[in-house]
Amino acid sequence: MYLLGRLDHLTAAMTRFTFAQVVLSLVGIGSGFVVVFGLLTAKRLDRWTALFLASTVATSVTGFLFPFHHFLPSHGVGIISMLVLAPRHQNLSTQKGVPHGNTIAWQRAR
Repeated sequence: MYLLGRLDHLTAAMTRFTFAQVVLSLVGIGSGFVVVFGLLTAKRLDRWTALFLASTVATSVTGFLFPFHHFLPSHGVGIISMLVLAPRHQNLSTQKGVPHGNTIAWQRAR
């Protein structure tokens, strides 16, 4: 009976963790749409960009906290995502909103 209660506790914790990861993903998707709109209209949306980058990096990081038994394609995508997005977030926070690479849309917004 103790083991059954322990499994229920672990299942509930994993469900909450999954919910939190899904919420992070949805925040990333929603803020990504706002950032794309800003790029299309040549408007700098620094806070939305920071939210997008932070939520997508957090989604990738928390994805590695799920139990797994072998390397999957999703792990490769998560690693690539963190390698690409984390330096962008660092650059955004240290250089007052100018992303690394300074794209044409960002140049027009100046």
